[in-house]
Amino acid sequence: MEKLKSLLNNKKNKVLLISIIVIIVNFLILSFVIKLWRLDFSKPIIYFSDATFMNTIFKALIDNGWYLTNKFTGAPFGTVLFDYPMTDFFHWFIIKILSLFTNNWVTIVNIFALHSFIVLPLVCLFVARQLKLSWATGIALGILYSFIPYHIARLFPG
Repeated sequence: MEKLKSLLNNKKNKVLLISIIVIIVNFLILSFVIKLWRLDFSKPIIYFSDATFMNTIFKALIDNGWYLTNKFTGAPFGTVLFDYPMTDFFHWFIIKILSLFTNNWVTIVNIFALHSFIVLPLVCLFVARQLKLSWATGIALGILYSFIPYHIARLFPG
């Protein structure tokens, strides 16, 4: 117990430990909410509505180097999306980095879909601490915010 108290006296250690706890708790809640053990990770988690187009974009980014052109769709000259407005460059950059580790677009889609359940509570915790809220409030807000109905419904309908 003494060792734990001495670890928690260091601010960096405390932030790291609380962040790890938030990630673990959020992952456990996610596992039960969406029945993670029943998901088939050989198929895209998101496969409805706009996600079919976005899955094509993910695959184009991996196969063609970037999402703006795709020589495998749009016969006879391929798909060119230079005039199609998409402003979230940072997301494409993350996907490109993930593609350096695997070229399986389904794996990248699934990792990208589930990563928000890790990033979202950590960002909420950071914002809560910047607003001078307590650690407990920040943790609660982060976990609650990552499971708002809109977030779940967009990823796992029905």
